[in-house]
Amino acid sequence: MNLSLIFLAHWMGDFLFQTTKMATSKAHSLKWLSLHALVYGSIMTVFATVIIDIEKGLIFGLVNMLLHFITDFFTSKVMVKYLKRPRIFFPLLGIDQMIHMITLHLTLENISKIQDLIV
Repeated sequence: MNLSLIFLAHWMGDFLFQTTKMATSKAHSLKWLSLHALVYGSIMTVFATVIIDIEKGLIFGLVNMLLHFITDFFTSKVMVKYLKRPRIFFPLLGIDQMIHMITLHLTLENISKIQDLIV
């Protein structure tokens, strides 16, 4: 159940609350990529603090905000080149989302170990 709620938070942060400006500018602008990652991380942190606990939730949200930024830094630069070629763009979007899902799953599964490394 927790993973399903984290995936819901991911969808909200990566799609529902990503503005058109963020989506179209994050490949070329660290400002817009950072803003997208901040919105994403904020939503993820709120969900995680409710699902896990406050301390682990804060760590989970911050770690995933950073990992989301890194992933999108690379994937958005590749994907923007194929916006007008849907047969290439959508498989790339799928790879981007698969990376995010794996990242979320691994960080949720290992949040106690991550907390021990940080604290």
